[in-house]
Amino acid sequence: MDRIRSEACLIFILLIISISSFAKDDTKVNIISWWGYISKEDKIDIKKFCKADISVDEYFSSSEFLRRWDNKSNQYDITIHSNTIYNSVKNRLPKTHKVISVEYKYHPVIQRKLPYLELKSNTRLLTLGFTGFLWNKESFKISPKQSLKEMLDLANNKVVIILDDPMEGMQILDSLNYFKLKDSSQNGANKAKVIISNDMEHIVGSKEFAFAYQWSGGAIQHIRKNPSKLDFLIHPNLSQITADLVSLNTNSAASLCVFNYLSSEAFTSKIQAETAYFSPYGPSSSNKDTEFKKIYEKYFLELDNYQWLKKPKEDDFKIVDKKWKVLKSELSSI
Repeated sequence: MDRIRSEACLIFILLIISISSFAKDDTKVNIISWWGYISKEDKIDIKKFCKADISVDEYFSSSEFLRRWDNKSNQYDITIHSNTIYNSVKNRLPKTHKVISVEYKYHPVIQRKLPYLELKSNTRLLTLGFTGFLWNKESFKISPKQSLKEMLDLANNKVVIILDDPMEGMQILDSLNYFKLKDSSQNGANKAKVIISNDMEHIVGSKEFAFAYQWSGGAIQHIRKNPSKLDFLIHPNLSQITADLVSLNTNSAASLCVFNYLSSEAFTSKIQAETAYFSPYGPSSSNKDTEFKKIYEKYFLELDNYQWLKKPKEDDFKIVDKKWKVLKSELSSI
């Protein structure tokens, strides 16, 4: 009998050890985020504040995010992603949560535009911006009255960049027949060379650069480095509102703390200063960047006149993403 009890006790202990080895560490918080939002210093600060170990898995496009999300969504405690793919994320968020509202603290203009996003309470705004046109003042001129086709027609033998994102990219190209874009990229006289890329650092400084359809934050960062050469246009017909969101996927105390930290006014203002994307809480008085202030003031002044980028259903996004990959492939082969 004692032997049986000893064996039963041993099996019970081994079972407990086995379960413990597979149990999630509630002090560890796994985040998937756009590249460049969370620095090494941020990880240290968050660890001190929330007493949590932070792991950040970075990505460079919404398509890349969704590939990882599809494969291992249950491994991420917090996601940082575009509002255009929110419908692909929200159905996997927990139905129960301990989150309190902070939206009443947002800038009044943002509060008015917020209902369109239909965010669950465990998702908050992280940053905002516009899509628009970064252009070369030394050799090109863009007007708010021009269509994309007219811009391309004027970009004779010059380089034009379209940001690499399925929703932003395809929506701007909806204003232009796909075949006209392809024709504009054919080798020959008086044709623009169209490139789809988010890596444009080496291109915008060249003489061949004409313009880029770009996010406002990225555009301002380029202008900071070369203000005499570059400018940014928020187009009345072609620009749209963009946003990145932060979502809470688990309910541990550590995850909730990190979620509150990342969506706080202090952290979003820090991102605003570093990346030139806008905080939902409004402008920071400590930011002395003239170019940033000019675009920021225009953003909040005219925000009511612009629409959010569409946020398709998950299956619809996959269709757009597939079309986008085909377009990229065909343009790269020209």
